Amino acid sequence: MNPCFLTPRGTKTYESIDEVRAAWTDGAEFRIYMYGNIITKAESNRLLRAKFTHVRIVWQTLAFRIMHVDIELKEIH
Repeated sequence: MNPCFLTPRGTKTYESIDEVRAAWTDGAEFRIYMYGNIITKAESNRLLRAKFTHVRIVWQTLAFRIMHVDIELKEIH
């Protein structure tokens, strides 16, 4: 597995893995960790060409709990 690390954009917070998965599927914007670029699911093909296999979204809940989820990238036609 070769993940691209993402964090929620701005001050957006999520409370569950299901909420983050739904946001990714719906095209929410996330920030690429360390680079600051904004990315969405629509750019999955670009990540796959860069040899990433997953996105690992890391976030902090309102209760200050650090969470993460790995989502497999799939080619978009």
